[in-house]
Amino acid sequence: MRLKDPDSRVIREFNDRGLIWLLESKSNLRDLVRILSEGIAESLDFERAERTSRSFIPDDLYKHEADMIFRVPYLHGEGEVIIYLLIEHQTAPDRTMGLRFLYYMIALWQAQERDWKDLPSPRPTFMLNQIIPILLYTGEEAWNTPIGLENLMDIPAGLEDFVPKYPILSLRLRDVATEELTRTGTALSWILNTLKYSKAPFAVISQKLGQAAKELEKLPEEQKVEWFRAIHFLYLLIRHKRVKSERTPLYEQISGAMPIHLRKEITDMILTDAEELVLEGKELGRQEGKLEGKLEGKLEGKLEGKLEGWRELILSHLRFKFGPLPEEVEAKIINLNNDNLQLLANKILSATSLSDMGL
Repeated sequence: MRLKDPDSRVIREFNDRGLIWLLESKSNLRDLVRILSEGIAESLDFERAERTSRSFIPDDLYKHEADMIFRVPYLHGEGEVIIYLLIEHQTAPDRTMGLRFLYYMIALWQAQERDWKDLPSPRPTFMLNQIIPILLYTGEEAWNTPIGLENLMDIPAGLEDFVPKYPILSLRLRDVATEELTRTGTALSWILNTLKYSKAPFAVISQKLGQAAKELEKLPEEQKVEWFRAIHFLYLLIRHKRVKSERTPLYEQISGAMPIHLRKEITDMILTDAEELVLEGKELGRQEGKLEGKLEGKLEGKLEGKLEGWRELILSHLRFKFGPLPEEVEAKIINLNNDNLQLLANKILSATSLSDMGL
């Protein structure tokens, strides 16, 4: 079963939205909790989990973090728990994290109280939902600072009991070993392990990508539904985290670990995403041109930059499918315009030779 492609914002703004798209999946949410606490994961019914539309992230932190709020029923008995997931992108730890979590949790309970007050009378007895706070930290610096409120207080002996205490489940990618992170063997665990090494030297990220792709192919049938989401995330990770000269061999690390009949899926997603970026470039050029009164020149410049990306993608896939290309074929592709590049891209999936491509 192939899942729906990520929307254009995920493709263009992967650094901000990629993990959100990955964790929108109920099974990935369950697997994140499993990595942190098997006991909690086994007590909740993730099949009935619902994500709410609320967010408590202030505007000045929007580019550094994101939050996701889920209502998850207990597996046995009545009631539900709220999972508050904070995805932290900042490169350095934040020693005020415990205070911020408390603020977000109180805001959740206040929202629950407002919803209860809006119910028609007679209202049921007011009860607060339990909240499980989770921190997912993707920064590059080690997080050695305690998260609790006591980190922000100078507490005299004997007054420790007056500090509010609440557990926070935290997954700090930089600090967790691969063996621990991937012990559950789930798709999410291998994706997070690859994300951990996304800025590592080429040889390291190449090895991690190949390992993740092989492990994903071993997933049991009931987990294969997440295969497409995981592979697509890895592809976008390469595009947004690695320099242009490294991308083709890294794409091939993923494709090479996949059975031949599944490689069409990868080619599809690459071409779909490339088209989205080309359209983005056209629109951006059009808007900038209007603002500056130089529509034609701006559009041409932006479009040419995106066409270069198209040409690179098409060349890389032709090399992957047919081997080294004759110089005259590469020169012909480099000189193609937008319409002809799109026609050529559409032929890649079914072509069995360069002749079929009209080259």
